[in-house]
Amino acid sequence: MVSILSDSTTQILLKEELRKVRILLQQNRNKTAKRHVKNLISAHSVLQLYSVYSQSSPSSSTKPFFTDTILSVYADSKLPNEAAQIYNLIWEYGNFPSLSAFNKFLESLVSSSQFDKTLEIFADVVDSGIWLDRFSDGKAIQSVVKLENLKRGLELMNHMKKYSLNPNEFVYNVLIGAKISVYSGALIHFSLFFPQKPVVTEIQSYPVPCSMDQRS
Repeated sequence: MVSILSDSTTQILLKEELRKVRILLQQNRNKTAKRHVKNLISAHSVLQLYSVYSQSSPSSSTKPFFTDTILSVYADSKLPNEAAQIYNLIWEYGNFPSLSAFNKFLESLVSSSQFDKTLEIFADVVDSGIWLDRFSDGKAIQSVVKLENLKRGLELMNHMKKYSLNPNEFVYNVLIGAKISVYSGALIHFSLFFPQKPVVTEIQSYPVPCSMDQRS
């Protein structure tokens, strides 16, 4: 009985906190809304926050702003798994976050070395026809390079150029670094299979001619 009452009280308190977040978003006080959400993520699961907000504001025009906010907060807090959960909920309902929130999400995945996951999400978005930007493509290229797939990285760079997105300095640096790494690795392998023989300089001795005085 005590547990039920406790859960009920928690639900009521959470609804009230999320109501405050909704009002802040309506007032375009996004930074304050982020601070409120950041205080909530440690005590409540992704599903709790998403479902309670959806139930309390089913027709609210602020829902996209709320999902953007919570996605950004998880990404900024270096919680990529939780960010992936809220992103999946957004995606499953046929929606897509703002590009800035999406890029923060990609950054959090790459920072946590989830390169395969980054590429999977990137491919799904591109295949759906959604246009991304240089930052998004840069994170995808960084991921394939980390997975030692330089060829795929070059293909992605050509894909950027095809859609008039000139690669930025970050992309070029990532690819140049990968090429140098591949070249250095090839030299190491070459030296292992074909070790250089030491060059020995032979010193030949020749008879020294004797002087006339020595012969006598």
